Amino acid sequence: MLNELKIADLQKIDTIVNELMTVLKPGLPTPKIKINNQQGNTLGFCHWQYGLKEGKPFWWGNTEIEIQKRVTTDERTLRRILAHELAHSEDFLVNEVAALEKYGYQTY
Repeated sequence: MLNELKIADLQKIDTIVNELMTVLKPGLPTPKIKINNQQGNTLGFCHWQYGLKEGKPFWWGNTEIEIQKRVTTDERTLRRILAHELAHSEDFLVNEVAALEKYGYQTY
C-alpha cells in the first residue's frame, strides 16, 4: 500500500500537515498519518479513543488520521481532507479532553 506511494507524495503530505498545524492551537502533537487503499465512503477519518480502564477514565494523548490513497493524487483534495481531519484532531485533544476532565467518563 505505502510502497505504491512515491517518497515525494509522503513528503508532500508531511509538508501540508506541518503547514496546517500552524493554524491549530499551539503545542498540539502532530497526528500520525496513515494511508489506506480500501474502497470506502470516507476519504479521511480521525481516530481518537477514550474509555474506562481499571475503573478510571483514559484517553489517547494524540490522534491518528487515516486518508484514502486516492486523495493523494490531487493536492487540493488532499489539503481539504487533511484540514478537515486536523480540525477533528484539535477538537478531540482540546475540547473533548476538557469535557472528560470536567464531567468524568460516566457523564461525558
